[in-house]
Amino acid sequence: MVLEMRRLSSGETKPASQWISVEACLPEPYTEVYAGSFDDDGEFFQTVCHHTGGEWEGSGISEDSLITHWMPFPEPPKI
Repeated sequence: MVLEMRRLSSGETKPASQWISVEACLPEPYTEVYAGSFDDDGEFFQTVCHHTGGEWEGSGISEDSLITHWMPFPEPPKI
């Protein structure tokens, strides 16, 4: 897979964040990530939550939520 790269002002490059399909893989259990799903109107909804190894848990997640994609948090800035 080719990742889009972003050039930082320091000249350093980092991969751009990418949404990952839950069909490809799941995050490590209990690791907080961004997760998203599409509503009935086709709008993408995202929230912060974690996967327990069996289900998604977090604010904004209900039994009706069908999470389709997730993305890890970016690394925090260095000071």
